[in-house]
Amino acid sequence: MIRGIYLKIFVWFSFATLVTSGAVFLITVATHSRSLGPSWMVGVLDQYARSAVNIYIQGGKTRLAEYLQKIEDDSFLQSTLLDPQNRDILGRGVPPGTDEVLREARATGETQFHIRILWTGASVVDGPDGKYILVAKVMVPYGGLLQGALETSVLGWLMPAVAGALLCLLLGRHIAAPIRTLQTVAGKIADGDLSVRAAPAIGSRKDELADLARDFDRMADRIQAL
Repeated sequence: MIRGIYLKIFVWFSFATLVTSGAVFLITVATHSRSLGPSWMVGVLDQYARSAVNIYIQGGKTRLAEYLQKIEDDSFLQSTLLDPQNRDILGRGVPPGTDEVLREARATGETQFHIRILWTGASVVDGPDGKYILVAKVMVPYGGLLQGALETSVLGWLMPAVAGALLCLLLGRHIAAPIRTLQTVAGKIADGDLSVRAAPAIGSRKDELADLARDFDRMADRIQAL
């Protein structure tokens, strides 16, 4: 059990600061990730899809397979290309978890991207013989894609947390110091020294603790006058 009012004040204020900073950190990461998906990932996915269609038309299945493997190795993007008849060109199957986003892309005829537990997307691009769909799943959604965001967010979280801890330290000392003074004075009076007073040690404070010190001194004056 924590003993001592100063330590309790410091611990609880520090805890409140950490909780607040942690909430800011999580909100920052979540906001960044949600803005990253629609604005950036959709554009990237469309570019990959256009390149995949062009490579397939010019180089066939072999070149397409090499390209899709390259973007999987380089960008952690597992994908497959569907032709205008919705056939899987390479026969590799759509990535697991992409069924819903693929249905939406087929229904709307537009690129769709979902940011959930899995990051999935389906890019619809025009080819010479109709619309092709590149169906993809990001294999490391919270790794490389968010590295920069996490580094920035951690720094933004750490600095307020340290500043908050220092503020808690000063605030705890400011509140606990006069209480300790009253405790010391009360101990001396209990030992028989009726000349000690609390107000001089409190200083120029003008708050409830200063009022308590003055009330304590009046009580000491009455005891001494008996």
